[in-house]
Amino acid sequence: MKKITKLDNFIFYHKDSVFKAMEKLNNKDVSFLVIINRRQELLGTITDGDIRRHILKGKSLNESIEIAMKKKPVYSYIHEENIHKKKLLSIPSIIKFLPVITKAKKVKYILLYEKDEINYIALVMAGGFGKRLGNKTKKIPKPLLKVGNKAILDLILKKIHYAGLKKIYISTHYLHQKIQDHIKKKYKKNDIRIIYEKSPMGTAGCISMINDTFENLIVINGDVVSNIDIKSLLTYHHDSKNDITLTVAKYSYKIPFGLVELNKSYQLVNIKEKPEIHFNVVSGIYCIKKSICNLVGNEYLDMTTLISNTIKLNKKIGVFPIHEYWKDVGNADDLIKAKNDFL
Repeated sequence: MKKITKLDNFIFYHKDSVFKAMEKLNNKDVSFLVIINRRQELLGTITDGDIRRHILKGKSLNESIEIAMKKKPVYSYIHEENIHKKKLLSIPSIIKFLPVITKAKKVKYILLYEKDEINYIALVMAGGFGKRLGNKTKKIPKPLLKVGNKAILDLILKKIHYAGLKKIYISTHYLHQKIQDHIKKKYKKNDIRIIYEKSPMGTAGCISMINDTFENLIVINGDVVSNIDIKSLLTYHHDSKNDITLTVAKYSYKIPFGLVELNKSYQLVNIKEKPEIHFNVVSGIYCIKKSICNLVGNEYLDMTTLISNTIKLNKKIGVFPIHEYWKDVGNADDLIKAKNDFL
């Protein structure tokens, strides 16, 4: 249990925007904020997960944080020191925090408890042929292509390690020896294990080849470049009690023609000049409960089929919206864009 007395990084004014809170959470590398008014009184709390639920509801990031915050947070008074720990540990989250306040409801300090070890492991899907990239993947597997000065696989592994996951599996097929050599050369001290698919098993089939003990599995496609906060995803998945959490990103497409709208009599009612359409798309990053992983047999299976089968079993599927940078570099144009972004 940690006692936080320097509160500047954790305090947030109730009239400021959700966007400003999101920026503070990202820039200060903190996982929660305590919301106060001008009199320094406790009004609520906000976490990364609360902000993502706000986004899912279609709410604006320019709204006041009061709209998105928890208005009835768990807190304790200074004079209740004998029950601080009990209150803190009763909070059903991986990251447990307890504002401790005076009788006047002013925040004096914050107690924090975070598990050092979480029984999560990661799987990077790195076996694809990369056919859409043409000659670029003729001699180099897609995950070893560079964005900036680092291979895509190295960017993914860095994010996983930063989130505190100690054990990582990498599924391989096409040019698998090159990936294996890369791991042996650069990650001798890390617990990274290679899975070799003799024939392609789809985007989920190789889960059956993981013979390990774990609570949840993070799956990341080997052609995804993103600044997603994996630790926030783990917390969101745990706190939402999801069986599967899939991440979604915003994708925009500009129609290169004027869009015509007709009524039932096929008469023109409106015309829009080259409109831009926005979609939520599956971003290739998932968190999956062990009980769902156990459903995967030793056969070809795509992730979309696994998710559909899970829905049929009436299991809980959650959605984690990505507001951070995200790019699927499976085609040449997006690879060039990602390279330019990392210049």
